[in-house]
Order: sequence, then C-alpha cells, then structure tokens
Amino acid sequence: MLERTNNSLLERVRAARPTLWCNPAYVPSDDPVAEEGLKEALDNWAMLAPLLKKLFPQLEETDGRITSELIDVSPIRDALGYGDEQLGRLFVKGDHALPVAGSVKARGGLFEVLMAAVNEARSVGFLGKDDDIANLASQEAQSFFSRRTIAVGSTGNLGLSVRHRPHGPLATMSSFTCPPMPRSGRSSASGASGSR
Repeated sequence: MLERTNNSLLERVRAARPTLWCNPAYVPSDDPVAEEGLKEALDNWAMLAPLLKKLFPQLEETDGRITSELIDVSPIRDALGYGDEQLGRLFVKGDHALPVAGSVKARGGLFEVLMAAVNEARSVGFLGKDDDIANLASQEAQSFFSRRTIAVGSTGNLGLSVRHRPHGPLATMSSFTCPPMPRSGRSSASGASGSR
C-alpha cells in the first residue's frame, strides 16, 4: 500500500503537479529544550510589542504583534485529501501578507536584530531591565544606535529582507549575502551578528 502511494506521489511530482505528503510514521515527541526556547521567544515578542507598535503604525490594531490571518481553504480540501468533514475546517496561515516584515523569514531576522539592539542597550545601561522598551524609539535611542553598526549576514536572502526595514534601532544596519557554502559547513552559516 505504502509503495503504491509513494509511486503515485512520485508521478505527481514528476508531472509538476501540486503535491502534499504527510509522513505517516511521524510521532510528536517531547522536547523540553525546544519548549523552553519557544516560551522565551514568546516572552520576548510580548516584550517587544510596545516598541513595534510605536515604530510601525500599521501594528496599532494588533497591539504591536506581527501576525497574519488564517485563510479558509475549504474549497480545495478534497484535492488535499481532507474531504472528510470530521477533520473540521481547513485553513492556511497567510504569512505572505505579514505586516512590516513581509515574510516569516524576515520576521525572524527582525526579531534577532531587535533582540541584539535590546541586549546592547541593556549591556551598557542605556536601557534598564524594567524600563519601557518603547524608549528604544526615542531620539536618545537614535543617537545611541547611530554610533553602532549591526551586520546581518546570510547564505540566502535574510540579510536583504531585514535590511529593508530601517527604523529606530535598525537605522544604521548594513547587510550582506554570503556566497553558497559547501554542504559540510552549512549548519552554522547564517544568522545575525552582534553590534559593535
């Protein structure tokens, strides 16, 4: 049965037809480290929300959250193999229309740059632990960050996607894109570097 299904999927891929494959052997597992990382990221996004709201007026209605809508795709549920009504409604997350960032990848890059800015401001005492994070949108913050540079490097287009948002702490950011690296060195090849 599985072999026939795989052959059918392979034929669809070869014919360049849209194809969805779900691993029937997938079993979610507990990952305490990942759960802790997720909690920390959610806490940091919540901490950044007042700053994002101040920097980007289009985030007023989401209270500073960079989020996107769920799109009902029920008309194509049969084609995706979810025709059984017991499976409930079917949605796609509309991350192609994310405000401010424009993509999930850029949102992640923006997060890293903002956290680097927060950490830099805290490390030198410019921003106290209990200070209003929105202070990073002030004229004083502009002056503070204008004496610093952050470079965003990526083996792909992350650096370019983040560079297109120069506001507040991002105003003096530069970016570069690295050439493709050999397969053996790819695992740690991309990311945001700290400020200097």
